[in-house]
Amino acid sequence: MRVRWLYILISGILLAAISFCCFSFFVPKQYSASAQLFIDIRKVSSEGKDTYINSTHIATAKELASTYAHIIETNIVLDEVIDELDLNTNIGTLASKINISIIEDTPVLRVSVTDTDYNRALKIVTKIVEVAPDVINAKIDSGKLISIDKPTTSTSPVSPNVTRNTLIAFIVGAGICYGIFIFIRW
Repeated sequence: MRVRWLYILISGILLAAISFCCFSFFVPKQYSASAQLFIDIRKVSSEGKDTYINSTHIATAKELASTYAHIIETNIVLDEVIDELDLNTNIGTLASKINISIIEDTPVLRVSVTDTDYNRALKIVTKIVEVAPDVINAKIDSGKLISIDKPTTSTSPVSPNVTRNTLIAFIVGAGICYGIFIFIRW
C-alpha cells in the first residue's frame, strides 16, 4: 500500500517537473499593457457652452461603446498604428493581440494589448489610444472618444502562470497514477 502512494507521489512530482520546465523555458512569456477611453457625447450649445451630462447622455454613450470598440479593431485604426510604429506585422496578427472590453455600466472602454515584449505592448496600446480618438472623432459625429488615463504595463508576465500550471500537472500526474491503481485493483 505504501509503495502505491510513493508511485502516486513520484508520478505527480515527475509531471510537475516536466510542466515546470516546459512553461518556464519553452512557452514565451506574455505581457499586457492597457489604457482606458471615455465616450463623451456632450454637445456644445449655440452659445459655445458645454451641455450638462444627464442620464440620456450616459445611456447613449453606453450604446456607442460596442460600436467604438469595433471601430478600434478595424483596418483604418490598426493600419495607422502599424505604419506609425513601423511594426513588422499584419493587421490580423495585431488585432489578435488586442482586447477591447466595455467596463460594465459605464461609457468607458479598456484597451489591452498582449505581446511577448512589454515595451512593444505599451507602445502599441499608447499608439491605439492616440490614433483611435482622432479617427473616430473625425468620422463619427455622435460623440468624442477621450483618453482618460496614461497607458500602463507590468514588467511581470501575465502568461504563462508557471506556479498554477505546475500545481495542476502535479494533481493530474498523481490522479492518473491513482486511477491506474484503482483500475488494476478492480
